[in-house]
Amino acid sequence: MTARKASFSHALFGLLLLVGTAQGQAQSLIPGMKSGASSQTAAQNKPDAEADSLDAQVKTLQQRLAKLQSQILQVPPVEASDAEWNQYLQRQTSEARTLTAHVNALNDLAEERRTEEDRAAARNTWKGFGQKPPYTIELADNWWAQVRRIGREIEATRVEQRLIDNMFEQEKKNLKAAQQAKRLADEQLQTSDELAQAARLRWLAELAGAGNRQSENRLGLFEALRNLQEETAANLQTQQQWLESKATEASRSLTFSLQERDRLLARLAEQSQAITQKTALAEKEEQQAQTALGRIRAQLATGRSSPELLQQLETARVETDVADGRMSSLRLLNYGNSLMQQAWQQRYQGMQAHDSQTVRQSESMLQAYQARMGEWRSAVRADSDRVQASLALLGTQLAEWKPGQGDRQQVERQYQAYQTRDALLRQNQSQIEQLEGMLYNWQQIDQLASQELSWSGRLRGAWITATGAIAAVWNFELITVDDTIVVEGREITGKRSVTLGKLVQVLLILVLGLWLTGRISAYARRWMLKRYAGDESAALLWLRLASIGMGVGLVVLALITAHIPLTAFAFMGGALALGLGFGAQNILNNFISGMILLVEKPIKLGDIVEVDGIRGRVHDIGSRCCQVQRYDGIDMLIPNSVFLERTVTNWTLSDQLLRFSVTVGIAYGSPIETAMRLVREAVTDHASVLKVPMPLVLLEDFGDNALLLRVDYWLDISLQDNSRQAASEIRLGIDKRFAEHGIAIPFPQRDVHLDSREPIRVEMVAAT
Repeated sequence: MTARKASFSHALFGLLLLVGTAQGQAQSLIPGMKSGASSQTAAQNKPDAEADSLDAQVKTLQQRLAKLQSQILQVPPVEASDAEWNQYLQRQTSEARTLTAHVNALNDLAEERRTEEDRAAARNTWKGFGQKPPYTIELADNWWAQVRRIGREIEATRVEQRLIDNMFEQEKKNLKAAQQAKRLADEQLQTSDELAQAARLRWLAELAGAGNRQSENRLGLFEALRNLQEETAANLQTQQQWLESKATEASRSLTFSLQERDRLLARLAEQSQAITQKTALAEKEEQQAQTALGRIRAQLATGRSSPELLQQLETARVETDVADGRMSSLRLLNYGNSLMQQAWQQRYQGMQAHDSQTVRQSESMLQAYQARMGEWRSAVRADSDRVQASLALLGTQLAEWKPGQGDRQQVERQYQAYQTRDALLRQNQSQIEQLEGMLYNWQQIDQLASQELSWSGRLRGAWITATGAIAAVWNFELITVDDTIVVEGREITGKRSVTLGKLVQVLLILVLGLWLTGRISAYARRWMLKRYAGDESAALLWLRLASIGMGVGLVVLALITAHIPLTAFAFMGGALALGLGFGAQNILNNFISGMILLVEKPIKLGDIVEVDGIRGRVHDIGSRCCQVQRYDGIDMLIPNSVFLERTVTNWTLSDQLLRFSVTVGIAYGSPIETAMRLVREAVTDHASVLKVPMPLVLLEDFGDNALLLRVDYWLDISLQDNSRQAASEIRLGIDKRFAEHGIAIPFPQRDVHLDSREPIRVEMVAAT
């Protein structure tokens, strides 16, 4: 605070005390300006008027003050009572002091204007910092500290301005009451006809006039103070804006080097070491105080009680309490020093990266530090209030000491102990102020950095935020599992977390492993089916077992790689058993049925089977179902359990030979033996028809229109896959031979006989 501000505060405090001593005005310390005041008062309340200068107003007030001092009554008139005379003297003294304070306020206003002229000249002549950018962190912090200091002065000025405004408004009411009392006294004096009462009424009119002048002068003072405060606040606001522009310029080209950080941390480390040494001494003093307290209590326990000993006990208790408080204060000092070191380190780290994420992290750290500083401030303030109360009580006791109150030295020792405690608390408050200033500078620089952040910095911040969110999701803990390990022959049980990232890692390993094992299984299947032709079921069985083994090994490998203990299955065992019991029973049934099919071999690859009217060739025996291809090319997926639970016809269970037949009709009267020979030749000449067993031609039946011949022949399905094609070729051969020998293949015929015993009646019927 400047000397002018200090003098103004002292003058305002003296004015409050002065007004508080006036009769009937102990609660009316908030005066104001009355629009109907005298012309002389109006002139006094306008220090900025165009017609008068401040010097002229000061001179006028000084003349009025001298005149007032010369007119003050020295001897009380006989008409005045003692209370009225004391009230008159108080009003005259208050008026004189008010005029003096008014003169000081005008002088302060003139000084404020000269100070603002000097500031304006300094602002106009400023050419820069005197060094090239980048600027040091110390330079930027220094300018932001000045901005903060001016901000506090503005805040204090606003508080004083609100106080003066309240006093101004209250004094307007006081002036109105004083004017009313003055008019009433004048009217009583003018209307009185008794000479005996005239002197008394003149005295009362003089007393009311003194009160009226006192209130008017206070209004003039408060108006001057209002103008002073308004102009001071405006000038400080201008100065703060200029300082803020300089601090902003320094912060735009700022560097925080490693050397600066190390220098700051080294200084804080020295302070921490000094605090540690003081703490060691305080511990010894605390032990000594406790020892002294214990000794006195031991004397009291023996029954040797006396007022002197009780006072010594109180002193020892106070010294012990203060010693403990010193330890607490030193711990708080050490805590604050550590907090400052952490803040500087994190501030340095934050200024090395220029991205939005770092700025946001700095903001969150600032909030955390401010919260911790608030807790620290509250603790120190509570201790300080308690110590100040004790000092005030002991100070009053020493100031009003009486011989019968006991040993004065004991009370002085208590007072000195509390003074030592208060000094340490003041150090805590000073340290809090330093930390608060540093955090303020950090916040201002971070806000500026956030506003002027480049697009690349924003993109980097967005990327860091995204990666941080992904990392948080990746490390999200799903469950925790008890894990037991053996160390030096002892079992140690701990907790293992199963995170989402580990689960994804397991799934990726399983997916890649299953893909790889699938490729290996496909290659091994082709090789083994070719290597073990004729015993495909055994090959498939070994492949199935190998696949199961690789699957189990893959699961174990995935869990070990992701550091998930196998005991995790203990937590999922109930759920797995429940799921297998209800939802997966069909899958297990088909899986086990497939294994049985491979072991018992009721069907094999390439077998022709017929199930529920579906006939086709078995192309694959899978873990869950078999693939059966019908002769029309449609693939049917039949569950493995069907082949065990239902009737299945396996046309090629024992061998690959199947019997087929072709039926043909010849006209009645055709040579049957010749036709049968031709049919046999057509079948025998076909390349796919087996010679053993030999084809067999039979006269099947005497049909309505033809003699039916049937030939049975055998095909090797492994060599001739399409039996329908062979049957078609055989029919073509039969037709060709029948045509060469003139044997006709009849078609259905019908004979229609008409009853001709009566003529056929023909009628024509009209359509309705």
